Amino acid sequence: MRRRSAAALQATSRAAATTKTKTNEAFLIDTGDPSATSQAFEQAVSAIRGAVIACDLEIPAAPDGRAFDKERVLVGYDDGNSERTLRYDADCAGELAWHYDDPESPSRIELCDSTCDAVRAAPEAGLRIDFACEQTLTVE
Repeated sequence: MRRRSAAALQATSRAAATTKTKTNEAFLIDTGDPSATSQAFEQAVSAIRGAVIACDLEIPAAPDGRAFDKERVLVGYDDGNSERTLRYDADCAGELAWHYDDPESPSRIELCDSTCDAVRAAPEAGLRIDFACEQTLTVE
């Protein structure tokens, strides 16, 4: 196996970075001390996991013949053990909530900070966004 320099690894990592991953640095782990190696590896995996799960999601274009209705959206969260519907909360005052970037003309769904933290902390986490046929919430 060919060995690459740290600078080459960093350059490759930066070139592959996207806004979805939010990281552009390679994780270099010293393997000289087994306990330090284990801890550094766990920290790297945790950072990667948190960088991969997006807490800010673009609202896709509506299918032909349809229009996006901001009051017909359901956001679901699965932590690996159970699935629940997140609440719409424009002020992010509650737990397990989300809001729009702009309530009048939304283009993005954003998880509230505490919800984002919970989602990123769950190793098996997944998000689901449903665009419903009936009104599911009131946006003020």
